[in-house]
This record gives sequence, C-alpha cells and structure tokens, in this order.
Amino acid sequence: MQIIELQLPSFFNNFDPRAAAANFPSGVQAYLAGLTFALVASPCSTPVPATLLGYRVEYKEAKSLPKRNFET
Repeated sequence: MQIIELQLPSFFNNFDPRAAAANFPSGVQAYLAGLTFALVASPCSTPVPATLLGYRVEYKEAKSLPKRNFET
C-alpha cells in the first residue's frame, strides 16, 4: 500500500532476523515471539476484556451478593 514510508536506521539494512534468532534456544525464541505478539496486540485487545471484567465485577457486586441472615 505504501501510504506511509518509514526510514529505518542503517543498522537494519543488513539485519537478518533469522540469523540473529538462530543464536537462541528454541524456548527463548518462542518466548520472544510471544512477547512481541503481546506487545503488538495488547493496545488493540485490552479495552474489550477490561470492559467485560469491569462490567462483571459491578454486576456481581450489585446484583448477586448473597443476602445474609444475622438473626440468631
């Protein structure tokens, strides 16, 4: 689409992510991939679960608290 053209530093001209990742064990590679995905997706997905959790907490506190009988 080339709507916005970004100029990256010259360091990235010869950077090969596959060669850099080859130096890490597969567990570290998986962790870094998950961490990257979480950092990218979090701003988009966080508002929905936060809203649902907030609604659930309010609903639970307002509507579904058990009534207690303190008579002995």
